[in-house]
Amino acid sequence: MKYKLIICTLIMMIALGLTTTACADESQLPELPALCYGTVYINGEPAPEGTVIEAVADGEVKGTFIVDEAGKIGGPQTQSKMAVEGGLDGMVVEFYLSGEIDGQSFSDKKAGEQMYWGSGNIEEFSFNAEFDIPTSATEPDGEPRSTQSPPITMVKGTDVTFMESESLMLDTPSRDLVLNFENIGFTLNIETETEVSGVSVDITGTESRPDNVKDELPGMVYMYLIIEVHDIDPANIRNADIHFSLEDEWLHNNNVDAGQVVLARYSDNEGAWSTLETSIAGHENGRVYFVSQTSGFSVFAITVMDIVSDDPVTVPDDSLPETPAPDGPEGVEAIPGFGFSLAAIGMLAAAGLAVQRKK
Repeated sequence: MKYKLIICTLIMMIALGLTTTACADESQLPELPALCYGTVYINGEPAPEGTVIEAVADGEVKGTFIVDEAGKIGGPQTQSKMAVEGGLDGMVVEFYLSGEIDGQSFSDKKAGEQMYWGSGNIEEFSFNAEFDIPTSATEPDGEPRSTQSPPITMVKGTDVTFMESESLMLDTPSRDLVLNFENIGFTLNIETETEVSGVSVDITGTESRPDNVKDELPGMVYMYLIIEVHDIDPANIRNADIHFSLEDEWLHNNNVDAGQVVLARYSDNEGAWSTLETSIAGHENGRVYFVSQTSGFSVFAITVMDIVSDDPVTVPDDSLPETPAPDGPEGVEAIPGFGFSLAAIGMLAAAGLAVQRKK
């Protein structure tokens, strides 16, 4: 009789705990953070080490990351990543930079925004903050500091809009090259197979289709870009990122959605155009910033596609991923600890039967 009382008491305690677990509010369970990695720039230049990135949603800081390698937010696979709190579905996450450049401090400079990409998901982003950096009136040696006019970014005018050249010479050979064309707000990141010591690039922007391009692109062409890279064997180029921006006013006046903007490349060998993977890197100061990837250089076109092509074009997506339904019969949710509790009840029942038989 005494054993029966003990077993019954234990069964009732387990059943009570099971009921409490089943009734617990599922929203109280912690959600996994959303992770991201990628690149971060300030006025087209890699953000320096020590730059603080804050992810803000609904006016509150939801994540912080300190740049430990210039221009990079962690990296893929096992490298570090920026964590943003979970449970922000349907919210816009804004990214702000704070830090110091050339001895001058800056804070809360917006570098871009993204629709929350889901708890537990990992995405790659590229951000760029455009702002004036305060400078002192003199150089460190006491000489007057020269002033520069603010850069203009892809402003259409005459047929040939601009012709720019930029060279980069490195003291230490590298596989990662960054060229910043300040006058046109254009940045080129080149990744090579082997280390190189320098590179020079010529860029020409024109509204007219170059003579060597026979095929026309569908849709509206904003501008053609002729990009020539020197001092690097084309076979040594592994990948390159092209950063550019367009004005909100131009997009609005031409009834263009930013998600329609694509960078296309013309192949001289094939005599045809192909669209490149293009994504929106951010939005600030009346401009939308884009980044495209290419494996080589020739003639490019910033174009507006009327019809979505089969090529990958990444744009912010307001839709949210569906949460997979739990395993089990339709309409029945899995209860944490349910299997263990049933096993415990079965063991106690077996123990009770054994006691009965001994009596």
